[in-house]
Amino acid sequence: MKKIIIIIFVVVAVYLYKYVYFEHSFMIDRFHLFSVNRKKIILTPGDSFHIKVHDINVRCSFRSSNIRVAVVDLNGNVHAISPGRAIIYVNIKGHKNLKCYVKVKKRTT
Repeated sequence: MKKIIIIIFVVVAVYLYKYVYFEHSFMIDRFHLFSVNRKKIILTPGDSFHIKVHDINVRCSFRSSNIRVAVVDLNGNVHAISPGRAIIYVNIKGHKNLKCYVKVKKRTT
């Protein structure tokens, strides 16, 4: 009877070791909350802004909802083109998309 209890205890200990040291790190990464440095940006035509994603070590992809208003390059640099509104989507592989709202105002002289 003692041998069966010891075997069960060892099996449970090995399972917990595997869960804590291997699977748990992936679970933390899966539910980690990423954020961008600014949620809303106000620019004028010709201005630019760099979007940074906090707490991330993987490559992100960026996309603009309206390329007539604002364009974004592979590094997250947003360039204002003409007055209007756009949304910059930041796609992190395996995670929810982040959004950054861009408003481009007319240049006042």
